[in-house]
Amino acid sequence: MIRESSAILSAVLFSATILAHPVRAAEMPIDIQSQPLDRAITAWAMQSGYQVLVSAGRASGSEVAPIKGTYTPERALQLLLASTDLKYQFVNASTVAISAPTNFAGRAPLARTATADEGGGGATGGGEQRENLPSVVVTAQKRSENLVDVPVPVTAITADSLVSTNQVRFQDYYTKVPGLSFLPGVRGEPLIAIRGITTDPYTNPTVSITVDDLPYGSSTLSGGGSTAPDIDPNDLARIEVLRGPQGTLYGATSIGGLVKFITVDPSTEKLTGRAQVGVGGVAHGGDLGFNGRGSVNIPLGKSLAIRASGFKRQQPGYVDNVQSSAKDVNRNDAHGGRLSALWDISEAVSLKLAAMLQDVKSQGASDIYTQAGDLQQLTLPGSGWYERKSDVYTAVLTANLRQTTFTSLSGYNVDHLLANRDFSAFYGALAFPRFGVRGALLGDDRRGTKFAQELRLLTPLGDRVDWLFGLFYTKEHAWASQFVDAANVSTGDVAGRLLNLYIPSTYEEKAVFTDLTVRLTDRFDVQFGGRKSRNEAIQNQVNTGPLAGAGASFSGSSKDDPFTYLVTPRFKITPDMMVYARFASGYRPGAPNYNVVGASALPPTYGADKTQNYELGLKAEAFDRAVAFEASVYDIEWKD
Repeated sequence: MIRESSAILSAVLFSATILAHPVRAAEMPIDIQSQPLDRAITAWAMQSGYQVLVSAGRASGSEVAPIKGTYTPERALQLLLASTDLKYQFVNASTVAISAPTNFAGRAPLARTATADEGGGGATGGGEQRENLPSVVVTAQKRSENLVDVPVPVTAITADSLVSTNQVRFQDYYTKVPGLSFLPGVRGEPLIAIRGITTDPYTNPTVSITVDDLPYGSSTLSGGGSTAPDIDPNDLARIEVLRGPQGTLYGATSIGGLVKFITVDPSTEKLTGRAQVGVGGVAHGGDLGFNGRGSVNIPLGKSLAIRASGFKRQQPGYVDNVQSSAKDVNRNDAHGGRLSALWDISEAVSLKLAAMLQDVKSQGASDIYTQAGDLQQLTLPGSGWYERKSDVYTAVLTANLRQTTFTSLSGYNVDHLLANRDFSAFYGALAFPRFGVRGALLGDDRRGTKFAQELRLLTPLGDRVDWLFGLFYTKEHAWASQFVDAANVSTGDVAGRLLNLYIPSTYEEKAVFTDLTVRLTDRFDVQFGGRKSRNEAIQNQVNTGPLAGAGASFSGSSKDDPFTYLVTPRFKITPDMMVYARFASGYRPGAPNYNVVGASALPPTYGADKTQNYELGLKAEAFDRAVAFEASVYDIEWKD
């Protein structure tokens, strides 16, 4: 068992813009009885199909007058809040935030959202009017919530802030996230860990990656899951990083945490576009680098819109290869694009389709050899390059059925890596007696595909219980070809193949999960969750070539039936401050071992490892919601 304890204190300034979203204008029957305000708001949400973000304690109060008739959802909400000082703001097409204005001595309320009397105008009051900083909305728990109300340690980074400062790779912005570690792989690819939960860069991943709530990349090493995708933030809304095990809601490989990429939705509101270009240099680098990105949103009527975006960037190299006389070999080039469409099939049902493509390549490695000189290397000519292509296809169907929100998420992604590097130090001596050369190249050609499907229901069970239920399925197919070629030291030309490893594999995961939040009082609630999974991994390995030896083939499989849980009590000290405890677990699936051939002492398979997290946290907002801060103390037990 490995035990790890740590404490984190972080303070974050939030400044973002909530864009206007179309509000459902169709009238519908509304019937809300006279009852306490918090229950009346719940009844409005059930009947209108909206999700409501409201901090515990902000919507408490005396009974409100009944509302019965045919209204638009917004008009009904205006009537409901008419006798209160609460404000509302539509965060997106399915979510509304309700909050109370905060007054400090000598200062006017900051809220400038619509009230019943204003009919959509700004709030008024004595003194200077100021814009309120909007709430930061996250989907860490598979539903829209204010960041300060989520009993999970989450960091949200807006994509606009990254693009505007040209922080477009993991290595540029990982320091913004407490507990997130970054290590560049031998080809420059990002190897990440959260809260130090990692064993070796080339094992099954410990951090799960999702794009629009769908898992991206492999859950196994053979499928390439050890490296994270370096997604350009060009058409992202934000990046959310969840710290600690997230196995109950997100399944395998999230024993350390989760990184969520959330893309921008098309909007039926209006035609918009954006373009950005820039140039930059690197100290001791070659030519100037450049970047360009753009996007356009095109409404195609009141119920259909498409959005297209693209980017291209070139980051200059700064390392010279003395052996081949090549300059700036570690130059990095990337380009990609995304196309999405949103169709509001009806007032309650919407469908979003999206495709995202990205290609990242480097001419050479960033290795520096001290014996070669400052910012110089000694490697075989033509070695050290890599190219990684990533394709992501998603379909999200959402249906707001009065009291229930049904969501279907379907995804398919492809990850393809081509690379080689100088391996002369390890195999050069073996190359000479067979091919008369003293150089060796290690090459990789790996391709993996992943299909994922998730179905989930979010519904209230009475006035004080929210229930989330979901089914999940994913299947991966991958093949990896790794080879060692004998090569001429002077020219890099290949003289023959020493060894070839061909490793096809499959991985399948099935799961059912549930999450129940019980509001015992207006200020205290408890969240319970559980997930039962079944995983199966199958892997074959065939070794060929002069160095393969005898018995150079192996087939193996492994199965796991893990159960993960979470229990999270939360207490609102004030409307702007809450404390929580979190007891949660995660797991990483087992798999067949590599190179279990001949007289190898390696076991044929290894089992799953698990983490259990015990955590106390505090979240709060202060100074008219200009500052949000959080602190957490946790203990992680890592077993097997």
